[in-house]
Amino acid sequence: MQLNQDSNGVVQPVVPDVATPASPGFAAQVTETVTQAGVIRRGTWMTPVGAARTYYEFSSHLRVLGMPFVHIAWGRNPVTGKLAVARGFIAIGQFAIGVISVGQLSIGFLSVGQLSLGLWGALGQAAIGFLAIGQLAVGLRAAIGMLAVAFHAVGMLTAGGTCVGGPSTCTHAWNMERRDPVAVQDFKDTPFRPMKANSRRGKRY
Repeated sequence: MQLNQDSNGVVQPVVPDVATPASPGFAAQVTETVTQAGVIRRGTWMTPVGAARTYYEFSSHLRVLGMPFVHIAWGRNPVTGKLAVARGFIAIGQFAIGVISVGQLSIGFLSVGQLSLGLWGALGQAAIGFLAIGQLAVGLRAAIGMLAVAFHAVGMLTAGGTCVGGPSTCTHAWNMERRDPVAVQDFKDTPFRPMKANSRRGKRY
């Protein structure tokens, strides 16, 4: 510890200057550390050095459809102050947008997240997509969840066209209260059932 004596003869410890967001030139320092990227074999890492490590970003060298094959972005950019958004063929982050996306808020063709929006498939606490699986699942074609809404829905609470599970507001339901023949037949006529039946006859698709 360094000591310093003031004009009154009082000895006090010397407190080193610590850069904070309010310090002059702090943004420039952070910008320099962020833009000085760490290049590795498969991609580029960017993160502030010497500051609180709450921001990470990785972008792969390989690009697909004009976007990074893998893009990982996590935290709040210390320069802009905004939350980072991952955008890539495979996107991973708090906010992720990609063909395959994983994040707290995730948007993609195949999407996994707390709030998941998938063009084809979505998996999450709240999932919306052509096919959806989640606690709250809303699917255009099919959904599985505690609360499931879809043309074909399976869940504790269901709504839509034909449903299997608990209490339901579906047009055709198969549960403890109702055994609609249309719903029973609809869920029995899966692609696996005719394959199993014909396999006994020696036929294969």
